[in-house]
Amino acid sequence: MGSYVVEGKNISFQYQDSTEGIQDVHFALQPGETILVTGNSGSGKSTFLKCLNGLISRVVEGTLQGEILLNDQNTRDMTMAEISRHISSVFQNPRSQFFTTNTTSELVFSMENYGCKNDVMEAQLQRVTTLLKIQKLLNRDIFQLSGGERQMVAIASAMMLGQKIILLDEPSANLDYHNTYVFRALVEKLKQEGYTVLIADHRFYYLSGLISRVFLFDDGKMQIFNSEQAFKDSNYDTRSFDLFAMDIPFQTPSEKERKSTFTSRYFIQRYLAKHIIRFLYQRSHCNCWHQRSWQDNASTITLQEYPMHAWENKWRDAFLYYARCGLPIIWYIRTSRA
Repeated sequence: MGSYVVEGKNISFQYQDSTEGIQDVHFALQPGETILVTGNSGSGKSTFLKCLNGLISRVVEGTLQGEILLNDQNTRDMTMAEISRHISSVFQNPRSQFFTTNTTSELVFSMENYGCKNDVMEAQLQRVTTLLKIQKLLNRDIFQLSGGERQMVAIASAMMLGQKIILLDEPSANLDYHNTYVFRALVEKLKQEGYTVLIADHRFYYLSGLISRVFLFDDGKMQIFNSEQAFKDSNYDTRSFDLFAMDIPFQTPSEKERKSTFTSRYFIQRYLAKHIIRFLYQRSHCNCWHQRSWQDNASTITLQEYPMHAWENKWRDAFLYYARCGLPIIWYIRTSRA
């Protein structure tokens, strides 16, 4: 297998009572690679990751064919515990994989389960938190953290046993623009440290310039692009790379920007927010006022809310995102019964 850390030969999997799966997949992962795994929903991305981390077919039922070699050993002959010492996974929603409510306890949880000594755990905790620069997140309540902070804790937890292969499933799904680029910096750091990182995602603009290769799934079949540029030059829709090519800075707007009402970003903001407001208005069933306001003295958004329906919560991030794009924005949104 040479320098390959993982190699897959003729991998096929079909779910029980389903025609979905992957077909005849061949691949080899090298140390230090950052690989984008992409494709349409249901194309086989998550199935591929589950084959790598051993969930298929130990937990997920179905028919698996072919072989996956991890450091020259067939993973069929390894237990989940043995595989997890080399390959770790971070799910789309990090909250679903936490076992404790304290960040420090969560980070050392896996090492405690393997019976590691206290001095070994303390040394590894120091190494990982220093590498990821998350010392400030130690001894915090996990459920008081932001989505981006939870993800940092989840990734740090996935590194505590010294794993060098990290699988990330839709890592940008719950991140806003700013935290997406915080995550990009983390991926760049892992690449520099020699970690092999596989990122399954629909959005990949934030990975531009970091991708070693691309595994593109389409209807269960995988096509490999040996460079980021080769993928960009392909027939696949790669417009995601250009979504934020303007590189809008995440900072407090200047006095000139605050006073101007004729910039293009201002009108784009108003256009997008207007349609979301209309959506909320048309679907509301209660009398309430909501205020979203930009604080000029800080790069944060304050959010004051009065009673509202739970279904509106998912739109909160959209409001905050558009507000973060640049100009001051204050919206008083009144909803009333139809």
